[in-house]
Amino acid sequence: MYGLISKDSLDEIIINVTKTLGNGSNNNAHLLLSETANAETSYGDTPDLHFTSGYGVFQFDLPGFNDTINRTSKKRKELIKRVYNIDLEQVDIIALQWSPLLSCVMARLFYLLRPGAIPNTMQGRGEYWKKWYNTELGKGTVKHYIDANKRPRFI
Repeated sequence: MYGLISKDSLDEIIINVTKTLGNGSNNNAHLLLSETANAETSYGDTPDLHFTSGYGVFQFDLPGFNDTINRTSKKRKELIKRVYNIDLEQVDIIALQWSPLLSCVMARLFYLLRPGAIPNTMQGRGEYWKKWYNTELGKGTVKHYIDANKRPRFI
């Protein structure tokens, strides 16, 4: 689902993307991305039944997708093109459905555009996710984020 070969492959993608685009302090970007994927799609296990919103393993919506592409620096876009051969000026949101790499790159870029450091605690990251990623319009809650990340991903 979502173009994932395995859960391990998503772990590897997150590690690679955070090495390329920055991991924040104390490995917080890796934790935030892993926890976001878990909160949004149970790390790729929950199918998306909405065909007009929530694309890919990180469940991107069109406004956030467009904003992220428009505000990402030319330097970062060139880095992504060089490292991943992804031209952000040419991608369509639909591509997120089948490319966990692109979905992860977009999620990391999205969070890089938000103010403040990524919090050190799961509670703090849940609040950060709710404020910036899920927003007040989203159905998610900080409790959902924490509950989703208390369960082991691999059973």
